[in-house]
Amino acid sequence: MEANQVSVQIDSSSEDELFYSIKQKIHPMPSIECCIYRIPECLRILPKEAYVPKIVSLGPFHKGRDSLLAMEEHKRWYLHALLSRASVPDQCLRHFLNYIRESEGQARASYAEAVNLSSDEFVEMILLDACFTIELFYNYGRVELRNDNDPIYITSWMLSSLKHDLILLENQLPFFLLVDLFDMIRDPDKGDLHLEEYVRYFFRDVLPPTGYSTHRYYGTHINHLLDFLHTQFFPDRGLTLLESEAGGQHIECATELNNAGMKFEATHFGQSLLDISLNKDGVFQMPLIYFDQTVSYLMGNLIALEQCDSRYAPLVSSYVVLLDSLIAAPKDVRLLRREAIIDSFFRDDEELVSIIKQLSKGLTVSRFLFAELYTQVNCYYHTDWNRWKANLRRDYIHTLKRDYFGTPWAFISFIAATVLLFLTLTQTIFSIIS
Repeated sequence: MEANQVSVQIDSSSEDELFYSIKQKIHPMPSIECCIYRIPECLRILPKEAYVPKIVSLGPFHKGRDSLLAMEEHKRWYLHALLSRASVPDQCLRHFLNYIRESEGQARASYAEAVNLSSDEFVEMILLDACFTIELFYNYGRVELRNDNDPIYITSWMLSSLKHDLILLENQLPFFLLVDLFDMIRDPDKGDLHLEEYVRYFFRDVLPPTGYSTHRYYGTHINHLLDFLHTQFFPDRGLTLLESEAGGQHIECATELNNAGMKFEATHFGQSLLDISLNKDGVFQMPLIYFDQTVSYLMGNLIALEQCDSRYAPLVSSYVVLLDSLIAAPKDVRLLRREAIIDSFFRDDEELVSIIKQLSKGLTVSRFLFAELYTQVNCYYHTDWNRWKANLRRDYIHTLKRDYFGTPWAFISFIAATVLLFLTLTQTIFSIIS
C-alpha cells in the first residue's frame, strides 16, 4: 500500500514538472506588430555572412555571441557620449529608461520570436543598442563632433563592417524607438537634423545614385532600418501588381532582345529603380544600379523581408527576377554596362551573373510587378517586322565595315569618294544657279 502511495506521489511530481516545463515553452503566435524575423534556412540564398553580423549585435537574435562581445564596450562608450550632450545627463538617462520601459510591450511585439530576457535585461539591451545606433549615425553626419580616438573611424574596416551589420534582417531594432530616443535629445538650434536624414547620409554609398527622388518617412511609418532602405530603393507608390506567377513568364536575355532590334537606354532621373519601361520605338529604359557585395547582401535581406512578411509588396523580388531574365551570361552584363544601366565592382562579369542567379534561385513571386512589361517585350520580340529591321540594319553595318572600313586604304578611298561626290554635287548646284 505504501509502495503504491509513493508511486502515485512520484507520478504527481513528474506531472507537475512536465506541466511547468510545457507552460514555459508555449507562447502565443507573433503579434500583428511583428516585423523583425529570423530568416528560415530555405530563404538563405546567399553565403552565411550575408545574414549574420560581423562585429555588432542589435536586438535579441544574436545577443551574446562570442564574436560580437567586443563591441559591448563600444556601446557603453557611445551611450556616455550621447548622454554627455544632454544638459543633465542623469536625468536624460532616467527619461530614456522610463520611455523604454513604457514601450517594452510594443518593442517585444516587433520580434517574430519570444524574447527570453527579463524586463530589466530587455530594457538594458534596447538602451545600449539603440543609443549606439543613434550615436553612430550622428557622429557620421557631424564630423566635427567625433572623438579622434574612436576606433570606428581610425580603423580601415570597422565602418564597412557596421554598415553590413545594420542592413541585416535579423539584426534590427524597432525604428520608433530610435526616432523617439533621438528626438528627446535632438537640438535643432545646434543644427541637429531629423534622424532619418542622418540614416540616409550614412547609407548614401549603398542607396541609388543622386537623381532619384528622396522618399522621407518619419517615425511610425518605418518598421526598422532595413524597412527604411526598402522604401528608399523601392518606394511602393501607386504600383500595380498583377496576380501573376513570375515563373510562368519568360523574356529573352538582353543580348537576344538587342539582336531583335530592342535598344537599351539608361534613365537617370526616375522616381526609383522600378521605373522600367519599353516605349513604342523599342527602347527599353532602366535606371542605373551599382552592384557590389554590400548591395547584393542588402538585396538578399530585402528579399527575405518580403518573403517573410506578406504585407510587403514583392518589389525587390520582382526586380531581381527581371535582372535574372535579362542577364544570362557575361555578354549581357557588358551590354548593360555599355548602355550605363549597370555598374559592378566585382572582379569580373561572371561573378555578377553568379550573384544574380543566387538571388533569384527558388524565388516565388505571386504578384509580379513586371507582368505587363514582359507582355510588351515579348510582343516586340516576336514581331517579324522588328526582327527584319534589326537584321537589315545589322547586315548593312556589317557590309559597310567589311567593304569600306576593313583596311585603312579602304577607309581612305571611302572618304575620298565621299568628298568627291560632295564637290560634284556642289559644282552642279552652282552651275544650275548660274
